[in-house]
Amino acid sequence: MKKAAASLLATGLLVASFGPNAAFAAQEEEQNVIVIFDEKVDKKAIAQADGEIDQTFKQLPIASVTLPADEVKELKRNKEVVHIEKDITVHASADTLDWGIGATNVPVSWNAGFTGKGVKIAVVDTGVAAHSDLAVAGGAAFVSYTTSYQDDNGHGTHVAGIIGAESNGFGTKGVAPDAEVYAVKSLEKSGSGSLSSILAGIDWAITNKMDIINLSLGTQTNSAAFQALVDKAYASGILVVAAAGNDGSASGTDDTVDYPARYDSAIAVGAVDSSLNRASFSSTGSTVEIAAPGQSIVSTYLNNGYARMSGTSMAAPYVAGELALLKQANPTADAVRLRTILKDTSKDLGTAGRDPWFGYGLMQAPASAAPQTPQTAPAVSTVVSSLTASTTSVSALPGETKAVTLTASYTDGTKADRTKEAAWTSSNPAVATVEGGVITVRQFGKAVISAADGGKTAKVSVDATIRSLAASTTRIAGKPQDTKAVQLTAERADGSKVNIAEAAQWKTANSKVATVSRGLVTLQNYGKTTVSGSYGGKTVNITVDASVSSLSVSTKRIAGKPGTVQQVAVTALLSNGQRVDVTPLVTWKVLNQQVANVSGGVVSISQYGRTYAAPSFMGKTVNILIESKK
Repeated sequence: MKKAAASLLATGLLVASFGPNAAFAAQEEEQNVIVIFDEKVDKKAIAQADGEIDQTFKQLPIASVTLPADEVKELKRNKEVVHIEKDITVHASADTLDWGIGATNVPVSWNAGFTGKGVKIAVVDTGVAAHSDLAVAGGAAFVSYTTSYQDDNGHGTHVAGIIGAESNGFGTKGVAPDAEVYAVKSLEKSGSGSLSSILAGIDWAITNKMDIINLSLGTQTNSAAFQALVDKAYASGILVVAAAGNDGSASGTDDTVDYPARYDSAIAVGAVDSSLNRASFSSTGSTVEIAAPGQSIVSTYLNNGYARMSGTSMAAPYVAGELALLKQANPTADAVRLRTILKDTSKDLGTAGRDPWFGYGLMQAPASAAPQTPQTAPAVSTVVSSLTASTTSVSALPGETKAVTLTASYTDGTKADRTKEAAWTSSNPAVATVEGGVITVRQFGKAVISAADGGKTAKVSVDATIRSLAASTTRIAGKPQDTKAVQLTAERADGSKVNIAEAAQWKTANSKVATVSRGLVTLQNYGKTTVSGSYGGKTVNITVDASVSSLSVSTKRIAGKPGTVQQVAVTALLSNGQRVDVTPLVTWKVLNQQVANVSGGVVSISQYGRTYAAPSFMGKTVNILIESKK
């Protein structure tokens, strides 16, 4: 089977050429997709779909699969499959462009003895080239054409140098020169590669117990698999640093932060220039967390050389390097605590407090260990014996939120609320996301929310499905212009009920008879039709009846001489027993128009004779005898 390789670029951010939820093109013979399973990868199901597993991951039940395009929908129907998305194309971008070490207080940190020693950093990028100014501790390659993690593009080497170029008396010097840098080649020579290759790189970093992952890449396309693995890394105690993106506008008012930087579990890094202004290319948005030097940065490059480059790709490794210094300075602090220190020690720029350009401000390297701030938990020497969530299950529907509190029990018998400090992640972000213990349901399905703190984990199952759907009525009868509000009640998985009339999808079989919007049914004309309300895979049908049961007239016999006129009123008996004057709406027929004629319900006798007039409406007819005798 020929493998269709979707590519990822390597320079600073990833730009997806198509989204994970895009329609699978029928004209393609094969598709490269990422499949998320419920509990474990179902190899049999993939084989039955004529698929080939290109890669599986140790940390989550996800597989990169190549299969015929017409088998994708069939595989989606498998009950073990949670989600399928296309293997997107991702780009990393940086422009040509070193002054940042002084601006971020790094020399003061070195003088205090903090150089990143003992901290393991995975650079998931184009690899790292052999260089006299770099010492690579190890690595792996996940591209299709080589097993070597040697850089053949230059981007990864530049990033690695910003983090850890050695203090050896020549060349340049990285933020954390004694950190252990690992080259994880997930992007190809062109600076591009598949999302599955990046996932494999992150998976490797988790498995090999990295302390920090640097992702100088990004995409404007969301991916459930991408978020799940980044969340998994953070929940495992790994700090994930990601470039905010190079999609900034001149005004800086647009929300252009890339994924994975946009995920709560990642630290989104924006770029500043040597004047500490926002670099014009730097993406902006509410998820920007920190700023770092990113314009005209000198670092290691191919052929044992050096290059000057720009981009949030350069800013991210500055933060990864600082976190290595922070970790060495605060060896007992976990990932959540280090992230807090990063925020608290930053230099505020722009608008006071956190803002969409600089986040909390410009990173500042530590001069000493961070002071112990007042905590809700006991000192770090106290061991967490258990972690308990306020609930173990949540039944909610799309758009609903649920706040969960987290309590840590310690070996000394004390307890503390750790809701805000814990690392919260979701097994299926497409269904539910979580931030600070607040779970937000995004769509129907199931997910597991995990909270990690002090080496312990608590889990909360989320069931966003419904047992049943019921309408407040199954029949509406009336006349045109009548309205009726219908309540649509969904029963959640836990048995609780909620009116979801406004959230449901409503349809009408015949809009000429009745229309419906957010549960409000309006009769438009006489007749009969059906409206339906659908929600969570369930549908309820409601009969709308404005039909006519019979017609009656004010008289059934008219007699008189020629010239006699008489008004006839026609009444319709509706299906609900209501009587309505329909005189202006009926159609009249006269058997002998020489004897009489009818207009607007007025019968006029023209000459002597005998005939019949018949008003008709909605399939009903009444006969009226007309006589004129000499």
